[in-house]
Amino acid sequence: GLIEASPEAVVWAGKRYYQRHDLHIIDSKYWNVSGAGAGVENIKAGDGAFAVAWIRNDADKLNVNYADLRYAGLKPWEGAWAEVGIDYAIGNATDAQDTATTYEDFKNSVMLTAELSQFFASSGINEKFVLQYADKGLAHNMIDQGGGWYDVWSGDNSDAKGYRFINNGDMPLGDKFYVNYVFTYGKAEKHADWTDNTELFSLVGRAHYQWTEIMKTVVEAGTFTKESEYTS
Repeated sequence: GLIEASPEAVVWAGKRYYQRHDLHIIDSKYWNVSGAGAGVENIKAGDGAFAVAWIRNDADKLNVNYADLRYAGLKPWEGAWAEVGIDYAIGNATDAQDTATTYEDFKNSVMLTAELSQFFASSGINEKFVLQYADKGLAHNMIDQGGGWYDVWSGDNSDAKGYRFINNGDMPLGDKFYVNYVFTYGKAEKHADWTDNTELFSLVGRAHYQWTEIMKTVVEAGTFTKESEYTS
């Protein structure tokens, strides 16, 4: 009620885990700019709501500020909901860091995220699809399973860019059998010294079988590859 025009809106300030989006079975957060800051959430607009925040989340010893804007709750059709957002990372190096090789050429960076979730009521299946793009210091997240860390370790990333596609599904197959999986493909270019491009592929599946009310068997299998190329 603090904002009269949008009484549902929440104003916050402090240090917090900010609206993190995760992939549970691989314990990975693909959208995460948590830190200390301030913002306004739940600004109603149409089916969904906006959230805007300014967050400080340092990388190594480099001061990094994030401007974060999101719109969540869009309902394109029955059983579906979507969220989109943009994160803009602003490096604030000291004079000494500006002249040091470790921090040279690290520029402001952007990460774009769009995700669509679908629930199929007839089968109980949940599906999520995520598409992300990032450049410069945030590009490495696309091939490191990260969610917003700014890279100050890998060298000159001023021309870096990358993208990532994620598909996560929960599928009940009958009363006793249940499958959860996550697929990730990512690619980044010029994100590190001595590297032209890197590709990541990850696929993990977890199957549950419920024998009785108090006993079940869980089997998990996965594969992961990450390959880099350098030609010049």
